[in-house]
Amino acid sequence: MPAQWKECAMKLKQSLLIATLLALPALGPLQAAERIGQVDLVEVWATGTPEGGRTTAKFVGNPVEARETVATTEGGALHLTLADRTELRVGSNATLRLDEYVYDPKAGTGKATLAVSRGIARFVTGRMRKEQFAVRTPSVEIGVRGTDFSVWVEPDGRTTIWVTEGAITVRPLSGGAIADVGADETVAVAAGGTVVQRDAARPLTDPGLLDAIQIQRLR
Repeated sequence: MPAQWKECAMKLKQSLLIATLLALPALGPLQAAERIGQVDLVEVWATGTPEGGRTTAKFVGNPVEARETVATTEGGALHLTLADRTELRVGSNATLRLDEYVYDPKAGTGKATLAVSRGIARFVTGRMRKEQFAVRTPSVEIGVRGTDFSVWVEPDGRTTIWVTEGAITVRPLSGGAIADVGADETVAVAAGGTVVQRDAARPLTDPGLLDAIQIQRLR
């Protein structure tokens, strides 16, 4: 092929490539991870797994994202603060997923759904309207009314809940009546159960449910 033909063919390929690129839709900036809070305390070891991502260790100051799953090891603890100032204290050998979290700080509105699949966790609600905050376990859904409460999920899904302040509602996922639960009350629902058991036995206190100052004193 004559040299001038090769040169023309090369220019034609370049023109076709440029035309193809110009025809593609413009790409916007990459979407940043939806940060909804941060890690305040880690004891022993804790991990986070973003939706569709890989599991990594969590350290103080790390962000947490919506739809992320966090977990602790035996004897471990993980404290998180969400954007509305809700505090999550995850105790030993526990797994919690931040299923849904949207918050408008100007209006104080939003929606939060958190799921505890195993272990123990404490929730101290913040500025979000309480009726928009819910916690699920394998056996119950908990509605919040402005409160401080703890949840313990056993390996078979049985759930024990105790309220330190405020009030909650407990709805067995397998059916049955919704129960109102107030301060200093402890209730439980068996895996697959439809009855909210009153005056349930409260598990031993997990150090991970204490605040950071109390944990430091135990070291």
